[in-house]
Amino acid sequence: MAGVCVVGSCNFDQKLLLPLTVFLLQTVYVQDIPAPGQTVHGSSYVTGFGGKGANQCVMAAKLGSSATMISALGDDAIASMTRENLRRSNVSLDHMYVKEGVSSGVAQITVSSKSGENCIVIVPGANLCLEPEDVERAAEVRSSGQRDGADGFLRSLVEQAISSCKVLLCQNEISPATTYTAMRIARGSKSPPLVILNAAPAPRVGTNWREGEWRDFKEMLSMCDVLCVNESEAREMSKLQVEGEDESSLMDSIKRASLTLMELGASQILFTLGERGSCLVRPGDGDTREVKVHRVPAGQQRVQVVDTSGAGDAYLGALASHVAAGKSMEQAMEAAGEIATITVQSKGTQNSYPSADSLPPHLRP
Repeated sequence: MAGVCVVGSCNFDQKLLLPLTVFLLQTVYVQDIPAPGQTVHGSSYVTGFGGKGANQCVMAAKLGSSATMISALGDDAIASMTRENLRRSNVSLDHMYVKEGVSSGVAQITVSSKSGENCIVIVPGANLCLEPEDVERAAEVRSSGQRDGADGFLRSLVEQAISSCKVLLCQNEISPATTYTAMRIARGSKSPPLVILNAAPAPRVGTNWREGEWRDFKEMLSMCDVLCVNESEAREMSKLQVEGEDESSLMDSIKRASLTLMELGASQILFTLGERGSCLVRPGDGDTREVKVHRVPAGQQRVQVVDTSGAGDAYLGALASHVAAGKSMEQAMEAAGEIATITVQSKGTQNSYPSADSLPPHLRP
């Protein structure tokens, strides 16, 4: 079974790579998500574990992939609980950084009991303390042949994992410079991996990133093989609506947004559309204003949506596992869509993710 490596690993047969974020989740269930200034009663409150990278890694581990990660946690009780949760999920914790003086990441999620939709606020904490140097020095140690004690040995293993992975899966919950560094090292390896960038949270032009961070992000767009966005993320980045009452108008809006995202540097765009499925958009042959679309509609069977939290992460974790196991993107999209549909039928995030032995054979990597 293909392995999962999160930035660094001592397992040299790793196939997936995820710059990781880890959060303690605080989830409130309400009838309707409140408007600004409104106070509402909630029906229940739970705590759990998340972070886009952690969710994707746990999903891959539950599908049977060996999963190792490198991440940053604070020096606090949340870190201890997070490590134990990941250990129970069969994720290797050999390469976790502890950053002193900062808290571990937390996220507050409000879920509508009526629709299953959610809104999320994240406080990154130690996640933003995973520095480019944590990845960059790995390459320096490897090229010089030096290992400065335990830290040098760890960094050489980090670079080894980047150079040998099959899929590099990144997102925007850590520093853009750190993600950029991991992608640059991957691009410089002898057999570059498939690089997927999940643009979540979506950056807003001129607001929440400094100029240097935007430069790194645009470079990342040109280095990734696949840019993954949902409707709201595509809208933030392209400044175009991604919507449509029928299939034709939806596809037209996706094509227009794709052309804008390609102008920014993306080569292929994977749109996750929730209950409407997904589609992969590639450049057309010759004509820069034409695109090719591979459409994967949602399944015909209607399901009771309970909680959509983490469904997109489950989709990407499953997709990366299938691609690393030798499946085509099209095959991986089909399987990942079915797996994500399973997760929305239960409350919670990682605890809603199915294990491989609970799935039919065609959904196992």
